[in-house]
This record gives sequence, C-alpha cells and structure tokens, in this order.
Amino acid sequence: MKQARVKDIYHLINNMAPFETAEDFDNVGLLVGDKEQIVNNILVALDLNDDTLEYALKINAQLVVVHHPLIFSPIQSITTDSYEGRLILKLIKNNISLIAAHTNMDKSPYSASCQLAKKLELKNTSMADEYICVGDLPESLSANELCLQLEKILSQKVVLRGDEKLIINRLAIAGGSYSEGLHSAIDSGAKAYLTGELRHHHILEANSLGLVLFEGGHFETEYPMVPHLTECLQKDVNALELNVRVFSSRLS
Repeated sequence: MKQARVKDIYHLINNMAPFETAEDFDNVGLLVGDKEQIVNNILVALDLNDDTLEYALKINAQLVVVHHPLIFSPIQSITTDSYEGRLILKLIKNNISLIAAHTNMDKSPYSASCQLAKKLELKNTSMADEYICVGDLPESLSANELCLQLEKILSQKVVLRGDEKLIINRLAIAGGSYSEGLHSAIDSGAKAYLTGELRHHHILEANSLGLVLFEGGHFETEYPMVPHLTECLQKDVNALELNVRVFSSRLS
C-alpha cells in the first residue's frame, strides 16, 4: 500500500465534484492545512464543530472533509475568542487538514438530492436545475402517504404543506435549504417538492399553484451525501492502493 497525501484526496474530490463549479460566494477546497501532509485516516461530515473535531481526534484523522465551509466570511483574526478561531487553532495544533466541498458537491451526481432520489427509487430522474433532482415515484401516493415514507427515510418529522390528499407521481428534491428552487420544481412537472427549509412567501406561492411542499430539515436532507461520499472515497483510495481509511460522522 502507498502513502496518501492531502493533495491526493483533494484531486479525488475534485474529480467527483470540480471545485471550480462552486458558486462565486462559496469557499471550497483546502481551507486549513498542508497539501503535502500524509493522510491515513479521513473523516467525512456535514459540518466541523466541537463534536466532529473530537471524533476526528478519536479516530486519529489527519484530514476532515466537510460539506459546509468553516471559513465563509472574511476572518479578521484567528483567536480562541471566536468559535471559528477555536476550531481552526485546534485543527492546526493537532495537525489536521480541512477540505470543504459545498455547492460544487450540490451540483454533482454525488449530491444529497441525487442520493435521496435513489433512496426513494425514483425513475426517469433528471436535473430540473443545478441543484434539484426530479423523478417519477415507483407508484403514485397521496401527499400524506409520501410524507410518511419520507419520514422513514429521513428519520425525521417532515412538515407537509399543501393538499395532503393530492396524488403525487412526480417528486422534485433539493437537499439542504433551496426555497428558491420552487419554480424549477414546478417547471419540471413535479407535483411535490422536498427540501430542507422553505421561506414563508415561497410556501404561499406554492400553495397557490397547487404544488405540495415537504420540509425535511436542513441536516436530515443533506446527510445522505455523507455516507455516499465516504463509500466512494474509500473505493477510490482502495483502487489507487492508498493506505487510507475513510470514516463518516452524523454529529451535527
């Protein structure tokens, strides 16, 4: 087995979801660390927080790959006086690098939207826009029946907004918070739209247009990406005969 370095994992992620496709406002790529650092253990998570970092230390991870960037807005200083500063200093102190793959991952086939579509066994899937995966249900369900199915998949209470008796045969999905995707969902021919969070005026507009909405929670609708990315990274490093183990965390 060969040694892996941070740059090797960076390139693997870039092949899955090119960093250059991220939105201009986003902050992705190697945020903390050394691209030449040797990596034996990797932790994949949605966020870097105190619990995630403690788990990274427990498994002796040299690299953490997160979805949401820890460093987003410009930082004036890195001190223990700020939440981000404490985490960054702890990463550096423990020689742990940090990679973020955010909107570039959301636009890729590895996105939470695509993984949820697979879990629901949607057929004839396609992308309604850069973030929304849409497809046909294996069988038509009432909105209420579909809501119960979503709750089982997400292990989370799902809020149904709209006509609970409406028969749904086509569903649009966007992991996380994508209230703005309302019109893409409608244009795709979907009868219902699942996302993590919705704004009030979008809910009112959707109801007036007869589109059923499901709010499944930001974390819960994005998490399916984590185990999938973990599995794919492990397969990729194995194929390259790199001495790396990839772990995942559901801590939020």
